[in-house]
Amino acid sequence: TVSDPHEIANVCGMDGVRYMVNDGAQTPIKFAFGAPSCVPATFFETAGAEITTEDIRELFQDERIRYLSEMMNWPGVLHDDALVLEKIRIAHEAGRVVDGHAPGLRGEDARIYAARGMSTDHECFTLEEALDKIEAGMKILVREGSAARNFDALHPLLSSHPDLVMLCTDDMHPDALVLGHINLIVRRAVAAGHDVYNVLRAASVHPVEHYGLPVGLLREGDPADFVVVSDLEQFSVLETWIDGVCVAQHGTP
Repeated sequence: TVSDPHEIANVCGMDGVRYMVNDGAQTPIKFAFGAPSCVPATFFETAGAEITTEDIRELFQDERIRYLSEMMNWPGVLHDDALVLEKIRIAHEAGRVVDGHAPGLRGEDARIYAARGMSTDHECFTLEEALDKIEAGMKILVREGSAARNFDALHPLLSSHPDLVMLCTDDMHPDALVLGHINLIVRRAVAAGHDVYNVLRAASVHPVEHYGLPVGLLREGDPADFVVVSDLEQFSVLETWIDGVCVAQHGTP
């Protein structure tokens, strides 16, 4: 998973981030956590903690912190806020990518935002907005979660720009997660007529390469990380393998 501990950091600060990282290490799952970029999200709200530039620098000493989480303060990016730009600089200095978060941003503003180092955006709600951001140099995460659902608007990108698209859920409620995750988006994309391998690359290869995940891609010498699915239409997961070990069958560990 590519997971942003922003919410727990808003409440518990660095202790919350460390808790998630260490708790995740108790399972076979390969978690790639982000360093929260906007805690508090704005200075107009009361948060339980603050993540400073020095905290971000410290987090990047841990290889399990793979990226700078979504930069929600897009006005700060556009207006050269020194604190915002320092967080981005620290991420790039550490060799980490920076996730964007800029709903509705288009045109010259999108180009400036991307030029400051934002590599992705998962907040697009129209195809035109997504194309603007692709032209600016960003990759688009097609989101279909429990709250925000953008698949219907954005799925044409899987055919028009297959190398610049990934899939995400952003937020999934537990009752929805037990029914499936990215595999459900894959099912819908293939049913919509997109090439199955373009869809599978968006679901797996592209995020592994973009975030530098320690996940195998079925190449010689890679760790054996893969799922066995029922077929290339329903994508029901039958087995999950991590580092060559079958960790779950038919949803049961």
